[in-house]
Amino acid sequence: MANTLLGAGKTTPANAAPKGRRWIVACAVAVAIAVLFFAYFGLSRTYPENSDEANILLMANDMLHGNVLLRHWVTSDVPFISTELPQIAALEGIFGTYLHTAHIAAAMTYTLVVVLGMLLARGPRRAVTGKTAIARMAVAGGIMLGPQTGVGVFILLLSVGHIGTAVPVMLTWLLVDRMGERPWVPAVVTLLLAWSLVADPLVKVVAIWPLMLVAVVRIATWLVRGERDAGENATTLAQRVRTLHRKRWFDLSLLAAAAIGWWIASLISTVISDMGGYAQNAVPYSLDPSKTWWPHARVSIDGLLSMFGADFVGQTGWSAVLAVLHLVGVVLAVWGVFVTLRWFFSWPGDLVSQVLVVAVIANLVAYIPSGLANATDLNAREFAVVLPFAAVVAGRQLGARLVEGRLVDISLPDGTRQPAGPRLRFLVPVLAVVLAGYAWTLGSGALKPPAPAPYTKLIAWLEAHHLRSGLGGYWQASVITVETGGQITIRALTSASATLKDGSTTNCVIAPYAWEIKKTWYVASQSQAYFILMDEDPNRSLVDPMGAFNLPGAALHAIGDYKHYQAYKLGTSYIVRAYQYNILHRIPVILPQQACLNS
Repeated sequence: MANTLLGAGKTTPANAAPKGRRWIVACAVAVAIAVLFFAYFGLSRTYPENSDEANILLMANDMLHGNVLLRHWVTSDVPFISTELPQIAALEGIFGTYLHTAHIAAAMTYTLVVVLGMLLARGPRRAVTGKTAIARMAVAGGIMLGPQTGVGVFILLLSVGHIGTAVPVMLTWLLVDRMGERPWVPAVVTLLLAWSLVADPLVKVVAIWPLMLVAVVRIATWLVRGERDAGENATTLAQRVRTLHRKRWFDLSLLAAAAIGWWIASLISTVISDMGGYAQNAVPYSLDPSKTWWPHARVSIDGLLSMFGADFVGQTGWSAVLAVLHLVGVVLAVWGVFVTLRWFFSWPGDLVSQVLVVAVIANLVAYIPSGLANATDLNAREFAVVLPFAAVVAGRQLGARLVEGRLVDISLPDGTRQPAGPRLRFLVPVLAVVLAGYAWTLGSGALKPPAPAPYTKLIAWLEAHHLRSGLGGYWQASVITVETGGQITIRALTSASATLKDGSTTNCVIAPYAWEIKKTWYVASQSQAYFILMDEDPNRSLVDPMGAFNLPGAALHAIGDYKHYQAYKLGTSYIVRAYQYNILHRIPVILPQQACLNS
């Protein structure tokens, strides 16, 4: 007994080596994640900030200071209340409310997307091991590794948008994949889906509806085919129906989890509203005429290629070579989706791949025919989750095939092997070269100089003229406010359209821009504004036609007496009207009908 006790605390050399290797691997993984974060931080800084990010920072800062429900706020159609906003609020507590904090948050979010995507591509730990596990993770991580500078960076690494939604959604599928058919898993899935949906309505399209559809398909497939392929005795349809609740309880539970999660999210949003929380803009979704769908698809393809780093149009030299190289990732993603669809109705199938493929298709099918697609490829952020979801599917479906070096299916979903085709041993070395090219894309992009701070000269001019509080267009307002640390505050206005007696419309209303704003910014007893910053050209921006306020008969002329303001012209870009009184007392302004008719 004494010898046993004395020897109990000792570790044999045979056990020491694996433990030591685990520590080395863990440290290497931590270093790799840190390198990815700093690379994505550098890449994010290559794109100039705008008021979308600045408004998110202002909302998060208000949350940090106790306004958890965002009282008095009007959010966009995506509130981010339970995902990015708490994350950014925590970062602001450390780094402050500055534009660089948005880049830190973006790098953190995309690093999480890549790491979670690789873990999800790997599959269950006990079922997938060795070279196959490494190959799966390498395929998924490689596809996501090097976003293209420009549009790709905006979609994935700057815009606070749907790419962050991929984090809680993939975390949900990772739980299902790793924990399997445990009784508590559907309950946690319910909570995760509710948490995600409160933050982003897109979760219905890319998570809840796909899960419900896949659960129904799996149940129907089992009812039709049974488990004969799994080695069990054949049963009749009536017998399978009677045992459905017992045999397919997990699929039934996931179907219920999706529905209940949807209901809980709706309930939470209602409670927040009843408690005086934020007001959310409706999703501006509508179907465009069918003749516009092809132009929409072409722009969407440009956005997809940019996300995959493969937009080679307009590229020259080495940049063009790297863009063409990234087409390999596009091919792998399409191949993985095709393989999943081929075996979609087989039994038992890969539940995670099935859900992700349905999400990819649903997101694109919902987006392309809609009015949301009537924009530039920058709006591809509306389907940003397609990249990580398709990358995960490619990793799960192609990892084993690449290890085997074969271009044919090497196994069927029921576990039986298919006759193998000729071995193509060059596949792995070729893909290793491709991966190196992706790493070069990431490294070279991360080392590029940061984009210049926006509106530097304009800010200097305002400071020199002691103009500290004012109103302006959306794209200038909040980004200047955050860039100056609140030393200059500009709140967004818009020119609204009014309908005249003859049925025509005109910009005869000046009012707050009701998108990511706090209502108290426009209350004269709580805030101040002594100047208006506007674009000199009324047609320069369709979103922000500040110059229209200065047209004859437009709303700007009703704000105050000409004797009380002074107009400044800044080159050929901006006009500033400075007043001697708080012009918030006169916002909003609606001109009389006669003034509109004279505009």
